[in-house]
Amino acid sequence: RLLGSEKEVRAALRACQTFKLGRTKAYIGQEGTVNWPGKSGGHRSKVYSKFRDIIRKEEDEKVLALAEGVLRVESGAIGLKSIRADFAKALSLAEARGDLTVGTALGCPGLAGAILGPLNGIVDTVLGSEVMHMKLDETIEKMRAGGKTYHRAMGLIGFAHAIQEFGWQGLMLTRQGIYDLKKEFAALGIDPQEIELGPLMVRITKPYQASDKEVARLAKKQAKEDAPTEGSLRLKLASDAP
Repeated sequence: RLLGSEKEVRAALRACQTFKLGRTKAYIGQEGTVNWPGKSGGHRSKVYSKFRDIIRKEEDEKVLALAEGVLRVESGAIGLKSIRADFAKALSLAEARGDLTVGTALGCPGLAGAILGPLNGIVDTVLGSEVMHMKLDETIEKMRAGGKTYHRAMGLIGFAHAIQEFGWQGLMLTRQGIYDLKKEFAALGIDPQEIELGPLMVRITKPYQASDKEVARLAKKQAKEDAPTEGSLRLKLASDAP
Protein backbone atom coordinates (compact mmCIF):
# COMPACT_ATOMS: atom_id res chain seq x y z
CA ARG A 1 0.00 0.00 0.00
CA LEU A 2 1.41 3.38 -1.02
CA LEU A 3 1.10 5.89 1.84
CA GLY A 4 2.28 9.47 2.03
CA SER A 5 5.27 9.04 4.31
CA GLU A 6 7.09 6.78 6.77
CA LYS A 7 5.30 8.65 9.54
CA GLU A 8 1.98 7.40 8.19
CA VAL A 9 3.41 3.89 7.83
CA ARG A 10 4.43 3.93 11.51
CA ALA A 11 0.95 5.16 12.50
CA ALA A 12 -0.64 2.33 10.48
CA LEU A 13 1.65 -0.27 12.07
CA ARG A 14 0.80 0.94 15.56
CA ALA A 15 -2.91 0.62 14.75
CA CYS A 16 -2.45 -2.87 13.24
CA GLN A 17 -0.86 -4.08 16.49
CA THR A 18 -4.23 -3.88 18.24
CA PHE A 19 -5.99 -6.32 15.89
CA LYS A 20 -6.32 -10.08 16.13
CA LEU A 21 -6.28 -12.19 12.98
CA GLY A 22 -8.98 -14.67 13.85
CA ARG A 23 -8.03 -15.55 17.43
CA THR A 24 -4.34 -14.81 16.92
CA LYS A 25 -2.80 -11.81 18.64
CA ALA A 26 -0.11 -9.84 16.86
CA TYR A 27 3.44 -9.64 18.13
CA ILE A 28 6.02 -7.02 17.20
CA GLY A 29 9.16 -8.17 15.43
CA GLN A 30 12.32 -6.45 14.26
CA GLU A 31 12.00 -3.00 12.69
CA GLY A 32 8.46 -2.67 14.01
CA THR A 33 7.04 -5.49 11.87
CA VAL A 34 3.56 -6.60 13.01
CA ASN A 35 3.34 -10.41 12.84
CA TRP A 36 0.51 -12.90 13.20
CA PRO A 37 1.93 -16.46 13.49
CA GLY A 38 0.09 -19.38 11.93
CA LYS A 39 -0.12 -23.16 12.03
CA SER A 40 0.79 -25.80 9.47
CA GLY A 41 -1.75 -25.76 6.67
CA GLY A 42 -2.46 -22.08 7.23
CA HIS A 43 -0.59 -18.81 6.75
CA ARG A 44 1.75 -16.59 8.67
CA SER A 45 0.93 -12.95 8.06
CA LYS A 46 2.72 -9.68 8.59
CA VAL A 47 2.57 -5.97 7.87
CA TYR A 48 5.75 -3.90 7.75
CA SER A 49 7.56 -0.88 6.39
CA LYS A 50 9.26 -1.73 3.09
CA PHE A 51 11.67 1.15 3.62
CA ARG A 52 12.81 -0.10 7.02
CA ASP A 53 13.04 -3.62 5.62
CA ILE A 54 15.65 -2.68 3.01
CA ILE A 55 17.39 0.36 4.54
CA ARG A 56 20.26 -1.72 6.01
CA LYS A 57 21.01 -3.67 2.84
CA GLU A 58 20.13 -1.30 0.00
CA GLU A 59 22.51 1.46 -1.08
CA ASP A 60 20.72 2.69 -4.20
CA GLU A 61 19.08 5.99 -3.24
CA LYS A 62 16.48 5.65 -6.02
CA VAL A 63 15.36 2.26 -4.70
CA LEU A 64 15.18 3.63 -1.16
CA ALA A 65 13.12 6.60 -2.36
CA LEU A 66 10.63 4.24 -4.04
CA ALA A 67 10.33 2.17 -0.84
CA GLU A 68 9.69 5.16 1.43
CA GLY A 69 6.06 5.36 2.55
CA VAL A 70 5.27 1.80 1.39
CA LEU A 71 3.28 -0.39 3.79
CA ARG A 72 3.90 -4.01 2.83
CA VAL A 73 1.08 -6.52 3.47
CA GLU A 74 2.28 -10.11 3.26
CA SER A 75 0.97 -13.63 3.86
CA GLY A 76 3.10 -16.77 3.59
CA ALA A 77 1.92 -20.36 3.17
CA ILE A 78 2.96 -22.84 5.88
CA GLY A 79 3.46 -26.32 4.46
CA LEU A 80 2.38 -28.11 1.31
CA LYS A 81 -1.29 -28.27 2.35
CA SER A 82 -1.47 -24.48 2.47
CA ILE A 83 0.31 -24.11 -0.89
CA ARG A 84 -2.16 -26.54 -2.50
CA ALA A 85 -5.10 -24.61 -1.02
CA ASP A 86 -3.75 -21.34 -2.42
CA PHE A 87 -3.19 -22.91 -5.83
CA ALA A 88 -6.76 -24.27 -5.74
CA LYS A 89 -7.99 -20.71 -5.19
CA ALA A 90 -5.97 -19.60 -8.20
CA LEU A 91 -7.43 -22.38 -10.37
CA SER A 92 -10.95 -21.54 -9.25
CA LEU A 93 -10.49 -17.88 -10.17
CA ALA A 94 -8.91 -18.81 -13.53
CA GLU A 95 -11.71 -21.26 -14.30
CA ALA A 96 -14.25 -18.50 -13.72
CA ARG A 97 -12.45 -16.55 -16.46
CA GLY A 98 -12.35 -19.56 -18.77
CA ASP A 99 -8.55 -19.89 -18.77
CA LEU A 100 -6.79 -22.65 -16.82
CA THR A 101 -3.14 -22.07 -17.71
CA VAL A 102 -0.72 -21.87 -14.78
CA GLY A 103 0.37 -18.36 -15.71
CA THR A 104 -3.11 -16.89 -15.83
CA ALA A 105 -4.12 -18.85 -12.73
CA LEU A 106 -1.33 -17.39 -10.60
CA GLY A 107 -1.80 -13.93 -12.11
CA CYS A 108 -5.56 -13.94 -11.58
CA PRO A 109 -7.05 -10.69 -10.28
CA GLY A 110 -8.29 -11.22 -6.77
CA LEU A 111 -5.84 -14.03 -5.94
CA ALA A 112 -3.78 -11.89 -3.55
CA GLY A 113 -6.96 -10.83 -1.79
CA ALA A 114 -8.14 -14.43 -1.56
CA ILE A 115 -4.85 -15.51 0.03
CA LEU A 116 -4.52 -12.51 2.34
CA GLY A 117 -8.09 -13.00 3.50
CA PRO A 118 -9.09 -10.96 6.59
CA LEU A 119 -5.65 -9.33 6.76
CA ASN A 120 -6.71 -7.14 3.82
CA GLY A 121 -9.77 -6.06 5.79
CA ILE A 122 -7.66 -5.09 8.81
CA VAL A 123 -5.38 -2.92 6.69
CA ASP A 124 -8.35 -1.38 4.86
CA THR A 125 -9.92 -0.47 8.20
CA VAL A 126 -6.70 1.07 9.48
CA LEU A 127 -5.99 3.08 6.36
CA GLY A 128 -9.60 4.19 5.99
CA SER A 129 -9.83 5.55 9.51
CA GLU A 130 -8.96 8.87 11.03
CA VAL A 131 -6.15 7.25 12.96
CA MET A 132 -4.04 8.19 9.95
CA HIS A 133 -4.70 11.85 10.58
CA MET A 134 -1.64 13.30 12.20
CA LYS A 135 -3.50 15.13 14.97
CA LEU A 136 -3.75 11.96 17.02
CA ASP A 137 -0.26 10.87 16.01
CA GLU A 138 1.09 14.24 17.12
CA THR A 139 -0.72 13.89 20.45
CA ILE A 140 0.96 10.53 21.03
CA GLU A 141 4.34 12.01 20.06
CA LYS A 142 3.76 14.86 22.52
CA MET A 143 3.07 12.31 25.26
CA ARG A 144 6.23 10.41 24.35
CA ALA A 145 8.21 13.64 24.40
CA GLY A 146 6.78 14.21 27.88
CA GLY A 147 8.41 10.99 29.06
CA LYS A 148 5.48 8.57 28.65
CA THR A 149 6.01 5.06 27.33
CA TYR A 150 4.04 4.09 24.24
CA HIS A 151 1.79 1.83 26.33
CA ARG A 152 1.06 4.62 28.81
CA ALA A 153 0.38 7.05 25.96
CA MET A 154 -2.17 4.64 24.51
CA GLY A 155 -3.66 4.23 27.98
CA LEU A 156 -4.09 8.01 28.23
CA ILE A 157 -5.78 8.00 24.81
CA GLY A 158 -8.19 5.41 26.21
CA PHE A 159 -8.88 7.60 29.25
CA ALA A 160 -9.44 10.58 26.93
CA HIS A 161 -12.09 8.67 25.01
CA ALA A 162 -13.83 7.62 28.24
CA ILE A 163 -13.76 11.24 29.44
CA GLN A 164 -15.28 12.43 26.17
CA GLU A 165 -18.00 9.76 26.36
CA PHE A 166 -18.88 9.73 30.06
CA GLY A 167 -17.05 12.61 31.76
CA TRP A 168 -14.46 12.35 34.52
CA GLN A 169 -16.87 10.59 36.86
CA GLY A 170 -17.30 7.72 34.41
CA LEU A 171 -13.67 6.57 34.67
CA MET A 172 -14.14 4.06 37.50
CA LEU A 173 -11.41 5.86 39.44
CA THR A 174 -11.41 7.19 42.99
CA ARG A 175 -11.30 10.95 43.55
CA GLN A 176 -7.55 10.69 44.14
CA GLY A 177 -7.18 8.72 40.89
CA ILE A 178 -9.11 11.38 38.96
CA TYR A 179 -7.00 14.13 40.55
CA ASP A 180 -3.76 12.32 39.61
CA LEU A 181 -4.98 11.78 36.02
CA LYS A 182 -5.94 15.45 35.63
CA LYS A 183 -2.51 16.39 36.93
CA GLU A 184 -0.85 14.00 34.44
CA PHE A 185 -2.72 15.50 31.47
CA ALA A 186 -2.00 19.04 32.70
CA ALA A 187 1.74 18.31 33.01
CA LEU A 188 1.73 17.21 29.36
CA GLY A 189 -0.18 20.34 28.31
CA ILE A 190 -2.97 18.22 26.79
CA ASP A 191 -6.72 18.66 27.24
CA PRO A 192 -8.28 15.17 26.91
CA GLN A 193 -11.53 16.76 25.70
CA GLU A 194 -9.75 18.23 22.67
CA ILE A 195 -8.04 15.06 21.38
CA GLU A 196 -9.59 14.12 18.03
CA LEU A 197 -10.31 10.40 17.98
CA GLY A 198 -11.15 8.69 14.70
CA PRO A 199 -13.59 5.80 14.42
CA LEU A 200 -10.87 3.14 14.67
CA MET A 201 -9.36 4.56 17.85
CA VAL A 202 -12.81 4.96 19.36
CA ARG A 203 -13.45 1.27 18.74
CA ILE A 204 -10.06 0.26 20.13
CA THR A 205 -10.38 2.36 23.27
CA LYS A 206 -14.12 1.98 23.80
CA PRO A 207 -14.65 1.75 27.56
CA TYR A 208 -16.56 -1.23 28.88
CA GLN A 209 -19.70 -1.15 31.00
CA ALA A 210 -18.69 -1.67 34.62
CA SER A 211 -20.25 -4.64 36.39
CA ASP A 212 -21.96 -4.41 39.78
CA LYS A 213 -18.92 -6.10 41.36
CA GLU A 214 -16.57 -3.50 39.89
CA VAL A 215 -18.80 -0.66 41.09
CA ALA A 216 -18.84 -2.19 44.57
CA ARG A 217 -15.06 -2.64 44.47
CA LEU A 218 -14.60 1.02 43.51
CA ALA A 219 -16.91 2.12 46.36
CA LYS A 220 -14.89 0.02 48.80
CA LYS A 221 -11.64 1.51 47.49
CA GLN A 222 -13.05 5.04 47.78
CA ALA A 223 -14.20 4.37 51.36
CA LYS A 224 -10.74 3.13 52.24
CA GLU A 225 -9.21 6.22 50.64
CA ASP A 226 -11.60 8.46 52.61
CA ALA A 227 -10.96 6.69 55.93
CA PRO A 228 -8.88 8.87 58.29
CA THR A 229 -5.35 7.76 58.98
CA GLU A 230 -4.08 7.39 62.53
CA GLY A 231 -2.22 10.70 62.29
CA SER A 232 -5.20 12.63 60.93
CA LEU A 233 -7.42 11.05 63.62
CA ARG A 234 -5.10 12.28 66.37
CA LEU A 235 -5.18 15.77 64.85
CA LYS A 236 -8.99 15.67 64.71
CA LEU A 237 -9.24 14.54 68.32
CA ALA A 238 -6.83 17.29 69.37
CA SER A 239 -8.84 19.94 67.47
CA ASP A 240 -12.08 18.68 69.09
CA ALA A 241 -10.63 18.92 72.60
CA PRO A 242 -11.84 21.93 74.70
